[in-house]
Amino acid sequence: MFSWQVLLYLVTTSLLLVETFFIPFTDPSKCQVGQYFQFSSLRCISCDANQIRSQDGLSCVCANGFRFIKNNGGLQVQCTQCDDLQVQSSDGWSCINCPTDADFNMLTKTCNACLGQTVAIDRQLNGELGSRQQCLTCQNDTQIASTYQTFCKRCDQSVLDITGGSCQCPVGVTVQGSVINEGGKCLSSQTTPFINSIPSIYPLNYVFLQRNMRVAQALCNSYQNFTACQLLGNLCVLHMYNTDNFDNLLTVSTDPCKEFLKLQREYKGEFNGNLDWPATMPWLYYTTVTPNEILSATDIKTIFSRGQLMQFVAVKFSASGKFLGITTDVGFLNICQNSKSTSFNTVAFTFPTTYKSQCKLSISSDKKKEEMVFYDLYMLIDNLFLYPVPVLVANILSGNQFINQGSSNNWKMTRRFFLLDNLSGLTNPDKNPDYFRYASSLQLHFMLRGDGLIFPPVLHIKYTDVQFTDSNSELAQEFNVLYEMNALNIIENIKIAVGTLSIVAIFYAVVRIVSWRRRMGSIMLDCNSFIVYTVFLFSGLSLVFWMVSFFACFLWLLIFKNQTTVIFLLPTADQEVLIKSLLVAALIMKFIDILHIIYYQINVDMFIIDWERPRGVVTTIENGSQNNVLTPVSIIRTLFVANEWQELQSIRRIKPTLQLVLVLLFHKVFGFEYLCTTDPITRYSVTSIDYVGEYSFTLRFAVISFLFFGIAITQSIIFGIFYERFISDSLRDFVDFCSLSNISLFIMPCSQYGFYIHGRSIHGRSDTSLHELFKQFQREEENLCGKRGLEPNSDHQVFEFTLTSKFRLTYEKILQPLMIRNENNTRRNPTSAKQNPALPGSSLPPFLELSVHAYETMNKYLTTFIEHALRDNDYIVKEKLLMEKLFNLELQSPLEKSIFYNDERRVFTEVLLYGQEWNLLLFTLLFYLVIDWLSGYNTILAVVLSYFIDSAIVSVRHTLGKRNLARKTMVDQRFLI
Repeated sequence: MFSWQVLLYLVTTSLLLVETFFIPFTDPSKCQVGQYFQFSSLRCISCDANQIRSQDGLSCVCANGFRFIKNNGGLQVQCTQCDDLQVQSSDGWSCINCPTDADFNMLTKTCNACLGQTVAIDRQLNGELGSRQQCLTCQNDTQIASTYQTFCKRCDQSVLDITGGSCQCPVGVTVQGSVINEGGKCLSSQTTPFINSIPSIYPLNYVFLQRNMRVAQALCNSYQNFTACQLLGNLCVLHMYNTDNFDNLLTVSTDPCKEFLKLQREYKGEFNGNLDWPATMPWLYYTTVTPNEILSATDIKTIFSRGQLMQFVAVKFSASGKFLGITTDVGFLNICQNSKSTSFNTVAFTFPTTYKSQCKLSISSDKKKEEMVFYDLYMLIDNLFLYPVPVLVANILSGNQFINQGSSNNWKMTRRFFLLDNLSGLTNPDKNPDYFRYASSLQLHFMLRGDGLIFPPVLHIKYTDVQFTDSNSELAQEFNVLYEMNALNIIENIKIAVGTLSIVAIFYAVVRIVSWRRRMGSIMLDCNSFIVYTVFLFSGLSLVFWMVSFFACFLWLLIFKNQTTVIFLLPTADQEVLIKSLLVAALIMKFIDILHIIYYQINVDMFIIDWERPRGVVTTIENGSQNNVLTPVSIIRTLFVANEWQELQSIRRIKPTLQLVLVLLFHKVFGFEYLCTTDPITRYSVTSIDYVGEYSFTLRFAVISFLFFGIAITQSIIFGIFYERFISDSLRDFVDFCSLSNISLFIMPCSQYGFYIHGRSIHGRSDTSLHELFKQFQREEENLCGKRGLEPNSDHQVFEFTLTSKFRLTYEKILQPLMIRNENNTRRNPTSAKQNPALPGSSLPPFLELSVHAYETMNKYLTTFIEHALRDNDYIVKEKLLMEKLFNLELQSPLEKSIFYNDERRVFTEVLLYGQEWNLLLFTLLFYLVIDWLSGYNTILAVVLSYFIDSAIVSVRHTLGKRNLARKTMVDQRFLI
C-alpha cells in the first residue's frame, strides 16, 4: 500500500512540476531484510546477491559463506563464494576453515562459537591467514585493532593498493612524489591533488580541516565513500559555504567547498528529481533553482488546520561524516536549558503558534568537548514524504559581503547546519577550544499562501563567535517560530480605507469650519480660520485612523482565534508598522484637538442674568437730605449659580477612574489578555503547564480598544438611562436650580452663537422665605401657575441661539469695562484709586464702579432682550432641521432677528467636559495604547499613566475654567469654591 501511495504522489507531482524536492520518508528500522539504509540518499537499497545487511544497517556485507573481493565503503561491493566447509573470515575478506570440520554449521555457513574465554581469530599474530581459525600474531596486511577488539584487522584497501600488501606508507616523500601520507591513509598524487592553500576561519591553525580535508576528498573522489563524502560536506559547512575560490577560475587556491562542488559536478545525476543531490554525496547547495523559486514553490499540498502539529525530521551526522541516525524529535533546535514544562515539539510546532524562546547558557568544559553534530532538516508531509527545509545562514560571505543579509534575490540557500562548533577553534585536542561558534539565533519561518497551504519553511540561522577565557562564558541564544502571510493586499486595503474616510473627514472639517466662521461672524479668510480648520481636520483624521486600525485589528482577532483552516495569520512586526504609525499620528492629532477643546471652553463668554426685582424703596438720610433708593437684590443667588456651574464644568458621565479600573480588571483578572497572545487559542485562563505565546500588538490593539469602548458604552447607558433618570441628573438639577434662583445663563463660545439656559422664575421672585418657597412648589405641583419655559405653555428652558451682528456689537460695547478690570491690582492697592467724578457718592475705585455699572447695564439689556422688549433687537424661537442637527450647523443666517433653537439634545454641554466624553475617551485610549506598546505591554504602567494624564486634563480644565468664569461673570474667585 505504501509503495502505491508513493508512486501515485510522485507521478502527480511530476505532472505539475519540472523539479520537485519531495523525498519518500523511510525509517531506517523499516528497511526490509536484504536492504541497507543508504544515509547519503535517505533510502533503503537492496543488497546484491550473496550479500546481507551489516550490523549497523548502513551497508552491505558478504553473506555467510562468501567473502569480499571489492569494498571501498561505497556502492561497489563484490563477493565471491568460499569453498565447501569454509566460512567468511572476521574481516570479510578471506575464507577459512573452522577449527574442526565438525564445528562447521551447514545451515548458517558459520563456525560454532568458541567455548570459554577463547576468541576465534582468522589470522596469526603476524597477519598470516591460517588454514583454520586460531590465534596468531598480526603481520603483513593486518594491524592491531583498537583496544575494544581482540583480532588482527586487515589494513585499509587504499593502503594495500599502493604499497603492494604493506600497512606502512612510505615516508619522506615530496609534493611531487607518488605517495602522500595523510590521515592514516596512503593516497597517490594521482588520486588527489595536493592542497597548498587552506584558509583559516579564525586567526589560528585550523587543525580539523588540515587533518581531514585531503583524505575526505580523495576517498569521496576515488571510491564515492559515503562517510568521506559526508565529511567533505561537513568541512564545507564549517567553511560557511564560501564559494569564492570555486567561482574564481583563475585562482589555484582551494578549500573544502571548492573540492566539494567539483565532485558534485562530476557525480551530478538526478536523484529524487533533484539535480543538486548526487546519491552518494550530501546535498548542500541549491544551484539549479533561484532563491525566489525556492521560497515560492507550491510543492506542499497539505492543508494545515489551526492547532495541527507540524512534524519535522532531522538526519544527524558526526563531524567525521558518520551517520548518527534519523530523529523526529527536533527539540535540539532550542538549546536553552530553561525549557518550559510543556513539550517543546508540541508547543513550538503547533500551527500557527508563534513561538519565542530566549536564554543565556553557561558553556562548561564538557560542553566544549562534546561531539559536534551536523543536521539536515526535513518537514514530514502526511507521514509519507520528506520535504527539505532550506537553510539561510546569515554569516555566508561572498565577495566580502554577507549576501544573506540583503535582498532575497541574492540569497544563497543551503541545507546542512550545526548548532555548536567546538572543532574550528581547536588547536590542541587535549585542551578546550580557543574559539567557540554557536547558533545564537534560529528562526523557523513559515509563509502562508492561502487556505491552509504554505510555502516551504525556511530556517534562518545566525552564528556567533565567542573567544573563551578561563571562566565560563555565557552564550545568548534565541529560537523563534514565525508565521507570516503576504499582507500587501490587507495593507493596501487599510490604506484605501484610510484615504477614503480621510476624504470624508476633510469634507466634514469643511462643514465645521463653515459653521464656525458663520457663528464667529467672520467674513474674510484669515490665519485663525486656517488654524481652526486644521484642528477640525485633525479631530476627524484621528478618529479615522483609530477606527480603521481598530476594525482591521478586530478582524484579525476574530479570524485568527476562530479559524479552522488557517487562512489568516497575525502580521509581523514589519507589517504592523502601518498600524503603529496610524496610532502615533492619531494620538498627536487628538492631543492637539484636546488642547483646542480646552482652549475653546476656557474662553467662553458668559453672563449670569438675574431676574430678581427689588421689593420696594428704602428711605435714607444723608447730610440732612432724604434719599429714596430701591431695595438691593442679594448677590448670593448669583454666587450659588456660579459655583454650581463651576462644578458642572468638569463632571463626567463616563467616570475615568472607574473606566481604567474596569479595563485593568477585565484585562488582567478576567483573562482578556490571553486573547492577545500569538497562540491560536481562544481562552481566558491558563494553567501552569500551558504555553502562553508572545503578546501581539495587533491583538492588544483590538482587545484593549474593545474593552475601552465596551465599558464606556456600558457606563454611558447605565448613567444615562438609569442613574440620570431615577437617581440624579446634574444638568437637569442645575436648570431647576436656575429656575429656583430666578437666574438665567447666557453662554457664548462664539461671537454670534451660544446657549441660553432660561431660569426666570414663574413666581416672579425667589428671594423669599421658606414658607413662601414651599407654597410656590405646591402651586407648580397643582398646575396653578404657568410653565417654566421661555415661551408660553412650554417647558423648553435650554436653547441654542445665533445672534445678529448688531446684538453682538451692543453686547461688546456694554461688556468692555468688565474686560479691562484688574482684580489683582485692586487687591494690592485698594486705596490708590480715586473717586470717579462722573459717579459722585461712590466709594469704589473708578474702574470697579464702571464694571458694576456695566454689569447692571448688561443685565438690564439681556433681560429686555429675552422679554422681546427691544424693537431693533428681537429673536424668534424655532426647531432645527434634521440636516442642521446632523451636521451641527445653522442654515439660516440671523440677519434681522436672532434665532433661538430648542436644545433638546443638550448641545450646550459642548462647553463642558461632559459634552466632550468621546473625544476625551479616544485620547485616553490612544495614549494607553501607545504607552502599552512602548513599555513592552505593561498594563499596570499604561493604566497608571493614563489616569495621571486624564487627571491632568481635568485639573487644567477646572483651574482655567474657574478663572474664566470669574473674569467673565464678575464673580470673584474667592467666592468660587
